[in-house]
Amino acid sequence: MDFFEEKELARIWEEGDTEEGMTVEQMADIVIRGFGNCGEEFCISRQACGEDSCACVRDLFPTPQHFEFYKEARAFFERELCRASFNAFIAKGAIFSAEKKK
Repeated sequence: MDFFEEKELARIWEEGDTEEGMTVEQMADIVIRGFGNCGEEFCISRQACGEDSCACVRDLFPTPQHFEFYKEARAFFERELCRASFNAFIAKGAIFSAEKKK
């Protein structure tokens, strides 16, 4: 794959004109697990197209709208996970402090 071919593939993907989709289950799984790029130090696709439309993103998300939805849902999931973890930590601390008073 060369630089210009990558740019063209990204341009086509960014149009979002496809019949492909994702199921709720597929999206939920990715939101829970998280998504990362290929991990290669040098990636021609990422270099040519940027983080948000490289081949890693295009291969997983049928359209930019799917990717944007993923990013919003993932941020919400991480906030709520953090909130739940903090609440569990505080509740555990409250239990320990109540036991010390007995």
